[in-house]
Amino acid sequence: MIRDGSQRRCSRETFSDHTLHCLHAMKILIYGTSDSAYMTVARLCKEHDVTILGDQETIPDAFNSLDVSYVVGSGADIGALERADAGKNKLFVACSQRDEANIVACWTVKRIADIETVCFVGSVELYNN
Repeated sequence: MIRDGSQRRCSRETFSDHTLHCLHAMKILIYGTSDSAYMTVARLCKEHDVTILGDQETIPDAFNSLDVSYVVGSGADIGALERADAGKNKLFVACSQRDEANIVACWTVKRIADIETVCFVGSVELYNN
């Protein structure tokens, strides 16, 4: 079930089973609609309030069965991050298909919010730097 514009409650978590059962529900903002984003959202939305920030005008079909909110915009756009209430979230996960976009999104959200970030990077060169 998709909720547009409004946020629901969520909790902070990492992606291991050990961590998942130890934390309370929190608000999580996910940037991207890649396959990695889908797997992450599908896992997190069961116990947390998840909002997806994506570049498409409508949420991709794969996400329609998940209980999430969707906001259109880029993770590098401060206005889009503010529309997604980035400052009210505890965790920001950047997992778009482009490594550079993920890095910039994490950097940008840190400029406007006191939030923990997770950045998906597939390039060894970028990861090592």
